[in-house]
Amino acid sequence: YGLNLVIGFDDGTFKPDEQITYAQAVTMLVRTLGYAGDVKGTKWPDNFMEIGNNLGIARYLQIDYNKPVTRGEIAVMVSNSLGIELK
Repeated sequence: YGLNLVIGFDDGTFKPDEQITYAQAVTMLVRTLGYAGDVKGTKWPDNFMEIGNNLGIARYLQIDYNKPVTRGEIAVMVSNSLGIELK
């Protein structure tokens, strides 16, 4: 949170007990890799998903933005992210 990798919701809440969606996971990885400054537009999650797709974060996965992400899918996304150059 202190590094702005996880920001929370527009209403100021964090909701730590809720599941994380694909869109939220990709958004956190885009921020972690340093590409948040490349995000264009304000329509979330499309703006972060575009960068995530271009980087290959969700390669090999079928994504529905709003569905919860599984531990296995997170593992694939993190593994994919390890090969992406930090910005």
